[in-house]
Amino acid sequence: MATLEQCCLLIFWTIFFTIFFTKAQIPLPCDRGWLKTPSGAHCVKAFYQKKKVWHDARRACKNIGADLLTIRDKDMSNFIKEYFVYHDKRIEFWIGLRKLRGGNGWHWLDEDRPLTYTDWYVKPEKSVWRNYKNDLCVFLKKFRQVRAAWFIWICPTKFSYICQKPIASICFNEWEKSPRFDSCVKVYGGPKNWEVNWTIAKLACQAFNGALVTIRGDTMSNFLRDRIIAKKNFPMWIGLHKSTATDRWHWLDEDATPTYTKWSDGYPDGKTKRCAAIKKIDGRGALWLTFNCSLRMGFICETAPPPHCTYKGRSYRENTQMTISDKCGNPHICFYTYWRPVLYQCRWDGKCFELNYKRDGYTCRKDKDGRANWILDKLFKLWYDSA
Repeated sequence: MATLEQCCLLIFWTIFFTIFFTKAQIPLPCDRGWLKTPSGAHCVKAFYQKKKVWHDARRACKNIGADLLTIRDKDMSNFIKEYFVYHDKRIEFWIGLRKLRGGNGWHWLDEDRPLTYTDWYVKPEKSVWRNYKNDLCVFLKKFRQVRAAWFIWICPTKFSYICQKPIASICFNEWEKSPRFDSCVKVYGGPKNWEVNWTIAKLACQAFNGALVTIRGDTMSNFLRDRIIAKKNFPMWIGLHKSTATDRWHWLDEDATPTYTKWSDGYPDGKTKRCAAIKKIDGRGALWLTFNCSLRMGFICETAPPPHCTYKGRSYRENTQMTISDKCGNPHICFYTYWRPVLYQCRWDGKCFELNYKRDGYTCRKDKDGRANWILDKLFKLWYDSA
């Protein structure tokens, strides 16, 4: 028969586990007050009370690790309207779309690529603002019971605003999150260390499901200058090259000629030098140079952040940790929360668990600096023979 002390201990631990584990919260993808977007890549929040001019609204978003909202497809547009716009037709929300004085068209924030999705109330070419010479910005507002659209207005007007920030994610080991929020970047190599030609650099980045870095504005350029190549005074391959088919410069992911460039004086020289590299020039920032594509040098890769995964399962002990992989073979560390079938949160673990360990076409290997990395098996020999 159980003693009184044993009964008391049993009651105590029963209450403890009931309160602690049944109320244990799995980490949410968005902070309190923020909503997860349909793509699952960002969190958004509307700020109603303290109205601000466009530039101050953007500064306020940046102060909390976010930026003004971007709307790139109909799903995102409908989501924003449903949650923030339709309930009150009197509220105008600044979004991240603008046209700079003397600029070439409408662009999101610091980008220079053309818009692929629009939702204008009146198209810019027919707007009363079509001949306006100063900066113009865009707000979102409801104008009918179930209709909202983008309106053009002068930027120094105080409106509510919507901020957007990436869902917190862990970049691969030794990779760094880019200012675009939707990618991670890493420098590979330097003088006499992992130097490869441009083609091998491109394939190497593909081994990490990425590509040579793309630079479409000052934000990314300054980030690379300050955070990535600040202490590396040598050129590194980027994703810009001159196509033999079109004889034009373009990035790997598009055929259009770049509208943003950062060439050093006297460049580009594309007669025989058809691949671009970035180099820090003292007093002038990080500028682009051209080289023969067969030259060996370091390079900068850019890849999407690891995906967030959530799994259903049963834990055998509370707070158990185990390693599983998602359907792409990406290794994740998963933490169980309590004894019952639950959702349990996984986070990316970019480290190799052991050398020569194989997983779905990847092998854990050490580079020449002794660092462990996941290498795609089919590129492993090509990588090391060329490094």
